[in-house]
Amino acid sequence: MPKKDLNRLAKAIVDQATKGILPSSKTKNVAAVALGKLGGEARAAKLSEEQRLESAKKANAARWPKKPDAVRAETSPKRPPRRGVIRPAED
Repeated sequence: MPKKDLNRLAKAIVDQATKGILPSSKTKNVAAVALGKLGGEARAAKLSEEQRLESAKKANAARWPKKPDAVRAETSPKRPPRRGVIRPAED
């Protein structure tokens, strides 16, 4: 028997034991995808511009929550984080 990589051997054992019982996580239900697209378009058509704007603002807040000022100052791209002795800024 030729030498095999242990990962390939483990996969072969699992494949043989399950004989294709395990579902593939990469497949999608085509009908569900089509219905999802139709639902989004229908909802957008029913909403007024003000309602769409409010929904977009809510989604934006959920995706990118505001950071506290202390965290914002530490991660500011304007200057590198301070290390060591903190000196007052010179004007």
